Amino acid sequence: AQATFFIEYFVVDLIMEDGECRGCVALCLEDGTFHRFRANVTVIATGGYGRAYFSATSAHSCTGDGNAMVSRAGLPLEDLEFIQFHPTGIYGAGCLITEGARGEGGFLKNRNGERFMERYAPSAKDLASRDIVSRAMQMEILQGRGCGPDKDHIHLHLDHLPPSLLKERLPSIMETAKVFARVDMTKQAVPVLPTVHYNMGGIPTNYKGEVLTLDEHGNTTVVPGLMAAGEAACA
Repeated sequence: AQATFFIEYFVVDLIMEDGECRGCVALCLEDGTFHRFRANVTVIATGGYGRAYFSATSAHSCTGDGNAMVSRAGLPLEDLEFIQFHPTGIYGAGCLITEGARGEGGFLKNRNGERFMERYAPSAKDLASRDIVSRAMQMEILQGRGCGPDKDHIHLHLDHLPPSLLKERLPSIMETAKVFARVDMTKQAVPVLPTVHYNMGGIPTNYKGEVLTLDEHGNTTVVPGLMAAGEAACA
């Protein structure tokens, strides 16, 4: 069997009939026309909603459109508030600086030059788990101790480490910092901030990937003709 790919088409809504999904409506980005696609099974694999945030590792197309069309169809979403943040994404780019950078001796400072993680995690300090580090960084920013003209990020320091060590242990990170932050990691701090890494919530499914909803009695039931997979889903 042959598959036809509609590349420059952006799906905008599901076609629902009597509680069943019959296909979708899509916009052709090349000429602005709308098209209806009838299908026995529609699979939503649109990724998460990371780009709802300023800093995210997601593709720029991950704006929650799959979740939104499910919601507009009157179907539930779940656990949208559960979002995984990586503490050190490059400010303005979203590219990650591995947590291994802090494992090699890197540390975070606020605009006052203070190693603030000593206050939030006295024992683990900069090696605390990513949720603790991300929360601490955000607290520093919210309390006006962020770095830069807008006080909206934190500085990751590795410039105290021998350049030979950085070149041996973190060569790709040095290149990433140079390209996306325009800094020489051996001499300058890297501007970072907590960055959305993965959306845990989404469209509720069972282990088969079938989308779930509640019937009039509050019981979980499958939505015929509709499936979800990947970051868009929540099993």
